[in-house]
Amino acid sequence: MKKNILIFTGFVLIASFIAWLLFVEKVSAPAKEEQYVSEKFGISFSVPDGYFIAHEITEEGSGERERYTIVFMEDTKENRDLVSGVSTPERDGPPTITIGIFQNNLDNYTARSFIEGTSFSNFKLSDGVISETTIAGESALSYHASGLYENKNIVIARQNFVYMFTAFYNDPKDKILTDFEEMVKTVRF
Repeated sequence: MKKNILIFTGFVLIASFIAWLLFVEKVSAPAKEEQYVSEKFGISFSVPDGYFIAHEITEEGSGERERYTIVFMEDTKENRDLVSGVSTPERDGPPTITIGIFQNNLDNYTARSFIEGTSFSNFKLSDGVISETTIAGESALSYHASGLYENKNIVIARQNFVYMFTAFYNDPKDKILTDFEEMVKTVRF
């Protein structure tokens, strides 16, 4: 009898272990986040999983002022084809997360003066509401604007640069907004 109980107990333990292996969701280590670091522009942040850098553009803005733009797109074959110039059906570009970095050591913009006083901000297309927020523990301003896409903008002015973080989206429930918020939380200057 004891032998049967031991065999039955062993069978239950083995069956339980197999069931656990088959049916219990395993927790794996989180994917290693890609870090974007620029010593030149004094910024670093985590790139959201599922995005790639579609464009990095340095250009002279008005009056010989430097402007730098980083555009992140969802990492899909269609978006990669679009960026690489492979023929795709005619369409608007996809929603993106964009970071504009503007030289500020000549104009000494505040976040508000940059938003209200430059065409880069597209504030004329906004609802006119500016809210206070923070990035990396520093004061910043946020506003919403409309255009081809809806967009959420966060601007922080520092001594050498103004940083403008923008998420372009179609619907307030779009995942890109959550990804944008998570990205902004990781910004370090």
